[in-house]
Amino acid sequence: TFNNFLDKTYSITPFMRGLTEFPREFPGFFVVLISFSVFHFLGDIRLAIIANMIAAVGMVGIGFFAPTYGILLIWLFIMSSGIHIYLPLTSSIGMSLSDGKKDGSVLGMFQGISTAATVMGCAVVWLGFRFFNFNYRITFSISAIALACAALIFMSMTRGTYQPRKTRVLLKKRYLLFYWLNILYGARKQVFLTFAPWVLIKIFKQDVEIFAVLGIIGAVTGMFFKPVLGKLIDLLGEKFILAAEAVILVFVC
Repeated sequence: TFNNFLDKTYSITPFMRGLTEFPREFPGFFVVLISFSVFHFLGDIRLAIIANMIAAVGMVGIGFFAPTYGILLIWLFIMSSGIHIYLPLTSSIGMSLSDGKKDGSVLGMFQGISTAATVMGCAVVWLGFRFFNFNYRITFSISAIALACAALIFMSMTRGTYQPRKTRVLLKKRYLLFYWLNILYGARKQVFLTFAPWVLIKIFKQDVEIFAVLGIIGAVTGMFFKPVLGKLIDLLGEKFILAAEAVILVFVC
């Protein structure tokens, strides 16, 4: 709903839409500093709790306390900080739960479950806006509640038998090519995710229901494909799968 929310609420220009990505994506840049300084002190589960709560606060702020575009950017920065702190933790926690065996298959299974949740979320948006007079405050409230519930579930894991893997920050010259690959991939992803929906909204005049339907189609496809992809990673290796993805994305773009 976010792109449609920006268009309907603030009537922003394409330049302002691009500017919006700075406070939304800058947390992804400094998350390594946060993880390096806080991760070892708190551990991945406790950090996940804090991250989800920060994101929930930001989500509520966007929905209820952002009367102007400038204030929106502040809440967006807070929400995105929580999300970006949490994003790398999902793989870390998932691989810890796999006990080091078939990491790709386990992560693929988790991705499949996450995609199923995306289908549910998109279905709620489509039904809500089409039949139940939903507004953007309702969808942001639902998102905030989901984030708070995630934090509570992680709290229960701190009292269980979960044992995180020992991790450390790696910055080595021999990984230089992989760092460049991440920069290239991130740049392509950001440009696409920012302006592909914007084209659908501004050029083709599509409402939020269409994005919900497209989300369902993509998510249903991914729900069955991602577990298979995880098995292919175990079978063929990460390098081959990543290279194949890059080739496919050339044609998509």
